[in-house]
Amino acid sequence: MSRLRILLIDDDPAFRARFVAFGADLFDTATAATGEEGLARLRAEPPDAVLLDIEFERGPDGFEILRAIRQADPDVPVLMVTGDDRRDTAARAIAAGADDFITKSPDLGVLEARIHRAREISAWRAHARTLQSAGTGELLGDSAPMRRLREEIARVGPKGVRVLVRGETGSGKELVARALHASSPRRDEKFLPISAAEATDELFDSTLFGHERGAFTGADQRRLGRLELAHRGTLFLDEVGKSNLMRQGKLHRVLDTGRFTRLGGHEEIPVDVRWITAANENLEARIQEGRFLEDLYHRLADYTIFVPPLRDRLEDVPRLVRALADAFTRSERTPRAEWESDDLAPLLDHAWPGNVRELDHVVKRALISAATSRLGADDFERSLRAVASPAAPPAGEPAEHTPRALSLDDARREFERSFIGRELARSGGNVTRTAERLGLSRSSLHAKLNDLGLRGSDHGGA
Repeated sequence: MSRLRILLIDDDPAFRARFVAFGADLFDTATAATGEEGLARLRAEPPDAVLLDIEFERGPDGFEILRAIRQADPDVPVLMVTGDDRRDTAARAIAAGADDFITKSPDLGVLEARIHRAREISAWRAHARTLQSAGTGELLGDSAPMRRLREEIARVGPKGVRVLVRGETGSGKELVARALHASSPRRDEKFLPISAAEATDELFDSTLFGHERGAFTGADQRRLGRLELAHRGTLFLDEVGKSNLMRQGKLHRVLDTGRFTRLGGHEEIPVDVRWITAANENLEARIQEGRFLEDLYHRLADYTIFVPPLRDRLEDVPRLVRALADAFTRSERTPRAEWESDDLAPLLDHAWPGNVRELDHVVKRALISAATSRLGADDFERSLRAVASPAAPPAGEPAEHTPRALSLDDARREFERSFIGRELARSGGNVTRTAERLGLSRSSLHAKLNDLGLRGSDHGGA
């Protein structure tokens, strides 16, 4: 088992020296005399746990510092340290957000056990947040494409393969990556995202690999990169198609060797991460143009997942609008918005080139602009015109990430699924009302829904 990295924040120099010597056999201990210094060390080289004194002679006390630590890193385990063991002090520390409480004369074995327990609590806290974020917004929906996507995530997530997530802007690629992490054996470790489209190569190298002190102007201390911080966890590399050839070469080397070097450093550091990448570009075309390394593509894409665009699952729009509106009104502490299923008609006739991200913007604008909490079709129509995303791909032209051509039968089936799904959504999921709209019997529509993988009910509504 590797040694635990501890950050001790305490203004008593004698105690700091005693603790470093006391825990030398078990811990690699960094120390700080003030909250400001401690936060700087936390950001530069995140520890496995923080030991934080409660009483400081000058400046903010331990509880104020704890709040700042939680803002900087909500998951790092924090154990409050004090010279007394009164229950009210311990209760106050836990209530303030600490994971545990120890005195200044701890038993070394007990301290190690408590740190490990705090790390387990922290890991589950992060895991719960990951699951929560993976279950909202873009991954909602009972349409056939979304059911297939969730089934694919459940099947691939537990495997150790590298996954390339492909889909249009705003379709939810990062949420798919988070869901893959949450369903993997690495779920208790960190999930860290990074964009491959950073503005400069130096910034990209510093963000991904970290840097040593003096590596460049302004590098006044060593800082660990996302790759090192994600060790044993998952690294999500977004917008990989926008990376230049130099960055691609560096990525290829890390994938090939499992090692990297910090910017300005000389030591090769081994790293164990699961790579999940995302792209909305046509990578095959970029390979043909010499703008993307074919070998890198194959190393990243042990398995490829395609995220369906919103226009291919319009029957999910009513549920998405409900979820997005509820999330916004809860955050703003305003009354829950209401509407009739027919009021969503403008949203069901839109191509959604910006996908769920665009839908979220439309819903928020409608909620903000509406005179009351009762929304009508006009509210959604006005919001839709105001957001005005760029045009979707022309009809019949496949999206860039789906290069396969459709046969005539497939195209007819896709049209029927989209058209009937839109009418089903307009009827609030009610099969009887949808059948009346389409001039079909209920039994005929039920058969068609089963054939197309659509779902409806006889008690749908807003």
